[in-house]
Parts: sequence; C-alpha cells; structure tokens
Amino acid sequence: MGEIKYPDDIPRVNLAQFHLDNMDRFGDLVALVDANTNKQYTYCEVKDRIQRLAAGYKNLGLREGDVLCALTYNTIEYPIIWFAANLLGATFQTASPLYTDEELERRFCECSAKFLVTIPELLPRIKTININIKKRNMSNKNILNKIIVIGTSDEFISYDSLYSNERVTKPADIDPMNTASILLSSSGTTGLPKFVRLSHVNFASNVIHIKRTIPIKTGDCTILALPVFHHFGAFGALCSLMYVGLKLVVMEKFDVPQYLNLIQAYKANFLQMVPTMGARLVKYPQRHKYDISSVKYIMTAAAPLGIELEKQLREMFKLPFIGQGYGLTETGYNCGNTVDRYRSGSSGVVPKGVIIKVVDPDTGKVVPNNTRGEILVGGPQITIGYLNNPKANKESFDENGFFKTGDVGYFDDDGFIYIVDRIKELIKYKGLQVAPAILEDILVKHEAIADAAVIGIPDPDAGELPKAFVVVLPGHNVTPQEIVKYVEGHVSSYMRLRGGVEFIDQIPRNPSGKILRRFLRDRTKKSKL
Repeated sequence: MGEIKYPDDIPRVNLAQFHLDNMDRFGDLVALVDANTNKQYTYCEVKDRIQRLAAGYKNLGLREGDVLCALTYNTIEYPIIWFAANLLGATFQTASPLYTDEELERRFCECSAKFLVTIPELLPRIKTININIKKRNMSNKNILNKIIVIGTSDEFISYDSLYSNERVTKPADIDPMNTASILLSSSGTTGLPKFVRLSHVNFASNVIHIKRTIPIKTGDCTILALPVFHHFGAFGALCSLMYVGLKLVVMEKFDVPQYLNLIQAYKANFLQMVPTMGARLVKYPQRHKYDISSVKYIMTAAAPLGIELEKQLREMFKLPFIGQGYGLTETGYNCGNTVDRYRSGSSGVVPKGVIIKVVDPDTGKVVPNNTRGEILVGGPQITIGYLNNPKANKESFDENGFFKTGDVGYFDDDGFIYIVDRIKELIKYKGLQVAPAILEDILVKHEAIADAAVIGIPDPDAGELPKAFVVVLPGHNVTPQEIVKYVEGHVSSYMRLRGGVEFIDQIPRNPSGKILRRFLRDRTKKSKL
C-alpha cells in the first residue's frame, strides 16, 4: 500500500490512555449527560469507570487482540465500553440495532466478536442469532462467547456486575500504529460491506486535526443525537469532543422536539448533524417556540449539505454560515472543513495534517485546479486497511498510501474543495451507507427476477434513494410493489427501495460483466424530463 508518514506531533499511544491522560485536566467538569434520565458523569468519573470496567473485562477473559462489540442505541456508557476494551489492547466493534439478524450474524462472524455488550430489548434477537452462529460456525465457538447486558438479566452477565474496586491503570503494550482500536462497517469503493480497521494512532491523529480547526473549547456543550455506531457519531462526537472537554448531552435517538428542548435547557452552543437532521429541524412547525440562540456553530457531515438547506439552517439558527466537513470512514471525519474559510457549496479547505490530491482516475496523475478528478486522501488518519480483505486493500490505495475515495471533485484556485459526484457505487441515504451489491444479491434471489441493478437517485431530504432496475424472467408476473415489499423483508429500514422499481429488458453491463450504472442514471434523468 505504500507508507504513510506520521508527523512528530501525532501521539503514538493507546487511544484509551490518550484520553485518560487528558481527562485529568478536566476533573469535575461534566462529561456525559443522559438526556432521558439526567444521569451524568464527570470526566473524573468517566476515567474511573473506564479503568474499573477494564478490570471487569479482564476478569471475564478479554485479552489483547480480542474483539468486543457494542450493540445498543446511544448511551452515556458507550465511550466507557469502548475505551475500556482498548485499554486492554482489545478491538472495539460497532453495530447498529437497525441491522437485520442476517446482517448482525455476518458482522459478528466476520469480525470474530468474542464479547458482546447489548441491551435487554435486543436479547430475543441475540439469542436467535447466537443459536444460528453456533450451528454454522462449529470451528469457532468463541463468537459471542460472553454476552453482557446493560440492565437486568438472569441469563447473561450484568454490565453493572463488572465494576468493582479493581482498576486497570496501565495500558496494554500494543503497537498503536498497527493495532485496530475500532472496526467500523463501510462499503469502501465497491462490493459488499467491508470492515475498516482504524488504529489507535489513526484516531488520535484525527482528534488532533479536529482540535486545531473546529471552534470549540473546554466546557462547551453539545447535544449528541448522531448514532454512536456510525463513524460521525463515534469519532466526530464521542472521541473528538471528549478530548476537548465538552459536555455531551446524549440522546438515545434523534427526536426533533426533544432535541430543540435540550438545546434550550442546556444552552448548547455547538451542534453536529447530518443533513437529514437539519431538514427535519427546518421543517418542524413548532421550531420557533424554542430558544436556540445559544448555538454559535453547527458542523454537518456524512453527506453533502444542499445550498437551500444550508440557507434555511442559517436563518433558523441566525448563523453567518453552516460548517461542512468532508471525510469517509476510511479517511477520517475531517479531511475538509469550512471553519476558518467558508464558501457556499464547498466542503471547505484541507486542514493541517491531511493531504488531498485530485487525480485523473485513468492515469493517476494530479490534475490542475478547477479540473474534476478522483479525490485521494493521505495522512496519519488513514485506515490501516480492511479486515481480512487483501484484495480490497490492494485496490483501495495507491503506491504512496493514499486512499482512493471514489469521490469526484476539484479544487478551485483558492484551495476550496468541491465534491460533485462519485465513481464508486455507494448510495448514501440520510448519511447511512447502502451497498447496491447487497440489494442486487437479494433481488436476484427472487423467483421472478432474472437480473437486477440498483442505483441512488437524488432526493432533497434524504440525499439519495435506492432504486432498482429489474429484468423479469419469462413467464413470471410480479409488480413493483411486490418487489419493494419482498426487499423490505430482508434489509434494514434505511436500505428499502424508496426510489421505486423499474422494469427493464436488459441490465447494461461491460464485457467483464460490470454494471454500467451511468446508463441507468441517464435513463432516470431522461424519464423525469
């Protein structure tokens, strides 16, 4: 893959210790607040709980190199669960409760998740998944070997029972540059979802980049409604903001009136959101009844922010501009931002410590300003690679270690970066990643479908909606509505075919069999004219 150079100012330490050392500076400042119960932890209490939970993990048998997964909605326990595992040299895996049982089973097995931390309401599903895993993975009986429940359970290990007076005060002796702190799911540039290995140094360097650029300071307050199992929530919020010493008021799930009420009650001055959250806020009829004047800065990411939505958010919060961030799971959250310099429609300028080049996708040569090309990202925040996927690793990096994003964009003469298209197939619905390959695989299993292709079609609120093109087998009758319903039974809600189904005589493919999606996009555009 080539070698990425690590600047001298990037700490080469265990990510948990990186945070623990910093928490001493914040002492009794409030770190985490549960939005539903008002339960809160100070930074001193968070540090103590991380060290005590690590001791509990250790007594259960969690060791360096093991994988511990958290399957839960947002909770103030999340960073504690994560950093305690890292302190022992274990890798933390995120998972969404929105995944289907099939998706969760695949994730647990591919990542060899030995430990699972979850919540009581998900236990019926976990039991079924665990039975299936044990039947199909006789050679690896360690998957989901220990199940820990945040709450009461007679069958499984109680999360609270792991806390005692014992503490782990010394981090595991790992190689922080090459050891995965976390496994996050991403579709990469092509194909089925891959598991991104982000090292301890990847995260620490990105934290440093963000601290340099985003206008936040110790004691500021934010409302965390981003899903913490997503890269933006896990890194952009929990990891980065706790390093600066913010108060994080944690919502279990995003809810517009509760969100606005929390801004008012806690006088939050910094917000992070994906564009779909912003769209719901500006359309909420009662939004004017809340005092949101405390908000001084908003950062959006995970999907492009439309110019009209940006304008509406500016007017609603009475701000001079809305910040935008550019990045991928593989490249870190802050590859471009509009903090120091702002230009409407742009993803901002590249922060210190990050390198971006725009190249001709065919030749790999850097193109001039105002010329479109593929965006490649380099720097110490770049992933150390995909889990157990050498083919994807070879294809996703150039000879100098730059990650090929699959995004098409350009720099203007003033250094502002613009994202205009994507080479890759990934669909982004409300900031969540949808891999067409998964939907296509499900579609062709239908008894009436001979071939299928899926693209994303633009939507002002959601970003993109998955749309299927289907070739029906001769002699079969099926309606678009039946196909939509069939897919709903096999995927998470965000992966549904909200863009509809269109019947087609033949899926356009190149000689090697690759789907020519641009023809399908052109067909969709023409049908709307």
